[in-house]
Amino acid sequence: MFSTRRRVLAVAGIVLGTLFALSAGASAASKASGGPTPTIYLLCGTFMPGTDSFSGNSNVDHPSGASAMGKAQAVGSVPSGDACDNSSNGGMFSWTIQHDNVQLGASNPQFEEGTEHGTAMIMQLSGSNAIGFNGQITNYDFGSSADSCGDSDSRVFYYASGHAGSFTGCGAAADAPGNINTQGGASSGQHFNGKYGSIVYQESDSDMDGSNCPVSANGPFCFEAVFVGFVN
Repeated sequence: MFSTRRRVLAVAGIVLGTLFALSAGASAASKASGGPTPTIYLLCGTFMPGTDSFSGNSNVDHPSGASAMGKAQAVGSVPSGDACDNSSNGGMFSWTIQHDNVQLGASNPQFEEGTEHGTAMIMQLSGSNAIGFNGQITNYDFGSSADSCGDSDSRVFYYASGHAGSFTGCGAAADAPGNINTQGGASSGQHFNGKYGSIVYQESDSDMDGSNCPVSANGPFCFEAVFVGFVN
């Protein structure tokens, strides 16, 4: 009996030692990685509006097929104003709105407001992992008169999303409630989680990224988005 008890104690000691070693290793790895890395990305490109879709006599529009593409780059702080005028570098991004709805009844308190849901791909940020985004639409003027930004570029904007409308100088400041989250990527250090803001606009000047969106209801339209969050 004594021998059996001693063997049990020995096995228990080995198990505890192994668990301690694993715990210490995980802790060391966590410290070595430095934890989540604060990350801000600026996206600049062109936007293709979706096709309007109404059900019956409803004033709720469900545009389909809206998308954007262009260049994305890491920046040191949240941009304000027309940040894309000073952006000329970065890798490619794609932006696809898979589902959205917006109230277009002028007498409704939520006029030009709604929600959007979609995915983005930014290779240098999340590799081949799609980034899901979910946010509020706070302005929608496709098919009607755009709103003025009142800046030196004479910009007008047709669409704003991802935030509650508190953007500075018509810029896409990423404040709540627009959520983005990479679908996977944690094992390779490519998981991004945070907030976003986006805006679709036209202007009198040509953007540094090559987009040229003169003020015209028929397009083309420029696109700007800001991601603010952490990569781990």
